[in-house]
Amino acid sequence: TGDMAASTVKVAQAAYADMQRTVFSNAPYGQAWPRRVPMSLQAPQEPLIEFLATGRGYDDNGVAAAVREGNESFQRREFGRARDMFGVAYEICRIHHAYRPLLHDLLLRRILCFSMMGDFAKALQECEIAAHLIPNEATANLLHGIVYSKLGRVDEANYAFQQAVAMRRDFRDLVDCMVAFFTLQHGYCDRAVQICTQVLQRNPRYPFALLIRGDAYKYNPSAWLIHRQHAAEDYAALLELDLSYQSLMSRQQPEPSRHVRADELLLSFHPSLQTQGPRPYNQYALCRRRDPLAVASLVLYAVAKLRLLTRSGMLTRGVQQAYEELLEQRSQLERKVRRLVETQQRIVSPRDHQVYGPIDPEHESIRRYRRYWMEVPPPAVAQQPSPVKASRAAATAAARASPRHRSEAMLLAQEGWRPWTSPAPRQTASPASPKLGRARHAAQATALHTARRGARRAVRHLLLRSH
Repeated sequence: TGDMAASTVKVAQAAYADMQRTVFSNAPYGQAWPRRVPMSLQAPQEPLIEFLATGRGYDDNGVAAAVREGNESFQRREFGRARDMFGVAYEICRIHHAYRPLLHDLLLRRILCFSMMGDFAKALQECEIAAHLIPNEATANLLHGIVYSKLGRVDEANYAFQQAVAMRRDFRDLVDCMVAFFTLQHGYCDRAVQICTQVLQRNPRYPFALLIRGDAYKYNPSAWLIHRQHAAEDYAALLELDLSYQSLMSRQQPEPSRHVRADELLLSFHPSLQTQGPRPYNQYALCRRRDPLAVASLVLYAVAKLRLLTRSGMLTRGVQQAYEELLEQRSQLERKVRRLVETQQRIVSPRDHQVYGPIDPEHESIRRYRRYWMEVPPPAVAQQPSPVKASRAAATAAARASPRHRSEAMLLAQEGWRPWTSPAPRQTASPASPKLGRARHAAQATALHTARRGARRAVRHLLLRSH
C-alpha cells in the first residue's frame, strides 16, 4: 500500500510538472509571465499534489471538488484547511480555464483565512494579487483596509476604505461602521458613538451601527449608568430587527488583540460576502456563454458607465473648484468687513470721542454734560490754583483759625499766599516774540495784585466782625 501511494504521488508530481512546462512553453523564452495570465500564489504545492494524488485532475470536476471542500472547511472554521483547498482550486482554475470571477472569489476567501489566522503579511500579499486580477474592486479594497487597520497602518487603511466607498457608494455605512469598530478597539468610545450616530442619521435602522454604538456605550467608563441605559436601548432596537444578532453582541472588552471579531462582523453585515462565496463554473451566470448580443450589451453598458463616471467626475471637480473659489471670496469679504467695522468703531467709539462739557476748561460756570463730537478732546493738563482761589482759601483759613494763629494768617493773606508747587521749568522767550513775553509778565503782575487786594479786604472784614 505504501509503495502504491508513493508511486501515485510521483505520477501526480510528474503530471504537475508537465502541465507547468506546457503552460510556460506558450510564452517566449526569457520573458515574464504575461499580465493577462493570472498570477501564481507562490504557495507550497503539497496540498495540490495530495489533491491530484486522489485521482482528481485539471478539469471542471476537480475545481468543483476543491471549491466544495474549501467552503465546508470554512463553514466549520477550519481556516487552515480552507486556505489550502481554496489555493488548490485557484491553481487548477488558473491553468485550466482562468475564469477571473471565480479566481477573485477564491482570493477573497484566502484573505479572510489569513486575516483570521493572524498572518497579515500573507493577507496583504493576497490582496495585491486580487488587485492585479480585478483592479478597483470594492470588496478587495475593503479587506485591504481591514488588514491595514489590524496592523495599525492608519493612513493606508483610510486610503483603502476611501477607494472602496468610491467604487461602491452603498458601502459607505459599512465602511463607517468598520472604522467605528477599530476606533472602539483602541479605546475611543465617544468617537465610535459619534460615527455610528452619523450612520444612523442616514439609515435609522442599520443593524451594524446599532451594534457598534451599543458596544461603545456599554464599555464607556464615563457616566456608566447613563451609557448602560443607552446601550440597552440600542441592543433592544437591534434585536427587534433580528434575534440572530444576539450572537454578535460583544461579551468582552474590545481590544486590538481580538482581531477576529472584525472579520466575523464583515461576514455578517457584508451584502454578498457570506452568501456568494466561490462556486463551480456552471453556477456563474456568464461563464462559457457564447452570446454575442450579451457581450455587446455588456460592452455598451461598460462604455456608458465609463462616460457617466467621467462626466460626473468632471462635474464634481468643477463644483469643488467653484466651492473653493466661493470660500476664498467669502474670506476676502469677511476680512474687508472686519476692517470696515474696526475703522467705524475707532471713529464712533464713545470711549475715544466722548466730550464732557465744553471744550474750553476755563468755562467752569457751565453745567457739565455729555455729548458726542467728531473731534478728540484736548489732553488733560495739570492746572495750578488761580490767585483768586488762593486768596479765598487763605481768608477762610484765617476765619477758622484761633486768635493765636490769626496774625500769621493775616500776614499770609497780605503776601498773597498760595500752595507750593514744583517750580515749572523756565522757558526762555524766543528773540522773535519779545512783545508776547512782556504781555504775559504784565498779566501775571495784575493777577497777583488783584489777589492781594482781595485777601486784605477779606481779612479786614473778618476783623470787623470779630470786634
